[in-house]
Amino acid sequence: AAAARSPAASQYEYLRDEVAGRLADRMRDVARPWPRVLDLGCGAGAVGAAMGAAGVRCGHLLAVDAVAENVDRARRRNGGSGMVVDEERLAEVGGLGKRRFDMVVSNLVLHWVNDLVGVAAAVQGLLKEDGLFLAAMLGGETLGELRVALQLDEEE
Repeated sequence: AAAARSPAASQYEYLRDEVAGRLADRMRDVARPWPRVLDLGCGAGAVGAAMGAAGVRCGHLLAVDAVAENVDRARRRNGGSGMVVDEERLAEVGGLGKRRFDMVVSNLVLHWVNDLVGVAAAVQGLLKEDGLFLAAMLGGETLGELRVALQLDEEE
């Protein structure tokens, strides 16, 4: 949460924007409208913006993040509604109604989660029977590969 509040945080939004664009491309592969979408860990609203740019039809987008400033930024960027929820309070989103969402999207935040299985179970409870959970996260050797790429870039 402290990193999201840093003045330098916006310097790295290009990565979330890029990955959000790729997620939106995958959304288009499923030829259907998305009446209710949950953006889990919305950050500055990259997913909503990418959906709009890609022409993905969305009825209502609910932006959820542990940092209030992120929720506000996402709402300003995309409209929709938002709420501040951290990992431990994710069940509160479930209080909005079981099987309420057609799609849950998470863009580059799940690697921060302590209980990934618990979050996945909560998401499953939020999705309609034919809902889609679409996520991108850093994992495995990703961070090591990023470090090497940055080092190589510095050398050039």
